[in-house]
Amino acid sequence: MPTTDEKNSTMLQFLKTWPGIITQILVLVSTLLGLLKMCDLLPTAEWQKAKQDVTPLKVEPGKITYETIPYYLKNNVGLETRDNPLYWFKFWVQNRTNADLVVRITFQLHERADVPVVVRHPDDNVFTIPKSKDDAWWPSPPVEPRFEFTAEEVKDTVLNVNVEILSWDRKTSYYANPARIKILSKNKFTWDIRTPEGGMVSRDFLAASLTAWVFSEENAVRKRTGEILSRFRTSDGAPQLVDRWFEACFENLFKGVEGIDVDAETEGRKLFQRDIVEIRPTGQVLAQREASPLEAALLIGALSRQAVLQSGNVKNVMGKEELRVVLFSLPEDETILAWSFKKGDWEGISMNDAPGGDYRLNKEKTRIRLEKLMRMEPGLVDALSSKGVFVDKRKRLLAVDLKKAKRDYGIQGLP
Repeated sequence: MPTTDEKNSTMLQFLKTWPGIITQILVLVSTLLGLLKMCDLLPTAEWQKAKQDVTPLKVEPGKITYETIPYYLKNNVGLETRDNPLYWFKFWVQNRTNADLVVRITFQLHERADVPVVVRHPDDNVFTIPKSKDDAWWPSPPVEPRFEFTAEEVKDTVLNVNVEILSWDRKTSYYANPARIKILSKNKFTWDIRTPEGGMVSRDFLAASLTAWVFSEENAVRKRTGEILSRFRTSDGAPQLVDRWFEACFENLFKGVEGIDVDAETEGRKLFQRDIVEIRPTGQVLAQREASPLEAALLIGALSRQAVLQSGNVKNVMGKEELRVVLFSLPEDETILAWSFKKGDWEGISMNDAPGGDYRLNKEKTRIRLEKLMRMEPGLVDALSSKGVFVDKRKRLLAVDLKKAKRDYGIQGLP
C-alpha cells in the first residue's frame, strides 16, 4: 500500500505533465477544425440563418400592387410588355410545407350611389400552390377584376385586392394581404403613377397612352367619319388627299352653328398644368360640342383612324407608314395636330385657333411654328422615329406619333 509520500509524489508528477496534456488536446482540436474547414463542413453564417428560418411559407414582395391606376388604362393593365409595367397584382410564393396549399384571390369594388358600375361576375379565383422543390418560387396567377363604369361622370373609387393562402383543407391561414388600388374616374389622365417598387411609370409610356382616346370604338365618331367621307373626294394624290382630309375635318367640326367650341382656357384640361387632367372620350366631345384643344386634336385623330377603316382610297394614303400624324403639346399650352411624310416638311393645324379661324391661315401659321420647333429641338424627330414619343415635362413639351406610339407600346382603346 503506497505511503502518503508516494501519493504526494504521484500527484506532483501529474500536475507537472497537465499543461502538456492540455496543449496536446488543443493541438488535436485545432487540427480537426482545420480538416472540417477544408472539407467545407463547418456551419457557415448562411447555414445558421437558414437553420433559424423555418417559416413554412415565404411571400415576396410585401407590396403587391399599385396605389393608383387610372380607369382609362384598364384595358392595358396586365399586358406587361417591355414598356408597359402595369399589373393588378404580382407576388411569388415559396411553399415550404409538406403539402400543396391554396391561394384565393378576390376583388371587391367599392360600389356607391355616385359610382355607377357593373361587376361582370363575382371574382373568386382559387389556385393550387404546389410544394416547392429546391426552394422554387411559385408566381402569382394572371387574373384580373371584371368591372366597368356605366356613366361618363363618376368619381374615383377603390378596388380591394384580397390575397389569402390557406392549407389544403382551408383550416389554416398562412398569409393574408388585402391591398387597395385607387381607381381614378373615367376621364382622368395623370403623369403621377408610382410603381409598387417605389419608382415612377415612365412618361414615354404615359404619353403613348394618349392614343387610347384615338383608337377607341365610338359610334358617334364612326358616324361622323361617314358623313365627312360622303362629301370628300378621295381620288387625289397623297399630299393633296391628306391636306384636304384635315381641311374637311376642320370645316365639319369647327364651322357653323353646330360647330364644336374649343376652350383653350380651362385649366383642368391643360396637359402639364395639373397632376390630373380631364380628357373626355371623343364621342362625348361630339355630343357636347365643346372641347379642350387636346380633346379636339384627339378627336381629329380618331376621325382619321376611322377614315382609314372606312375608305380604301384613304387607307392607301393615310394608312401607310410613310405618313406620320403627330400630336404636339407645346410650352405655351398650344396643341397642334401635325402630319408629315417621312423626310418631308411638317404641316399642321393649331387646335387653339380652330374655332372661327381659316384653315389655310391656321396651317401656314402652324407650319412656321413647327419649323421653329424642329430647329430648337433637334432630337425630337429622332425620338419620334425610334420610339414614337418625345416628352420633356420641364419644358412642357410633348410629341406623340399616333400610329407608332400605339403600336410600339401596345396601347389599347378606352374601356
